[in-house]
Amino acid sequence: MLKINLANCFFSGGDNQRRYAFYLQPHAQIIFNDLKTVRLTEQNGTRITNKNNNFISRIGVRGWIAESKQPGESDLRPYVELNWLHNSDPYQVRLNQLKAQQNSGRNVAELKNGVEGKVSDNLQLNGSIAWQQGVITIRTPA
Repeated sequence: MLKINLANCFFSGGDNQRRYAFYLQPHAQIIFNDLKTVRLTEQNGTRITNKNNNFISRIGVRGWIAESKQPGESDLRPYVELNWLHNSDPYQVRLNQLKAQQNSGRNVAELKNGVEGKVSDNLQLNGSIAWQQGVITIRTPA
């Protein structure tokens, strides 16, 4: 995990002195999905098969502002994350000689906002909401 501290500032207000730091954390992930299902024949004679080898990659950056805390204060950290997701091959199923495929976002941009951190010694919090934008197509032969 790589963390980069880009800026560090100091805020002084009376007796409470807080330090704030802005962090950027780049990340990357590659997943290999080797999905194989058992050959299935329905009661009407339709043979269903699929074999999907797919690489899913994700690259992005997360940014947050951290402030110095007094002992006993909660350590919640709001963040913003921007990701690019890539699927190498569409998911496909064969029904006899008919092939149906779904490209559930070959290239997808993702924007995620969230908060994570320690509320108390016995409670951790992690929540996020994400928005994804990409092209989704489903193709079946006519």
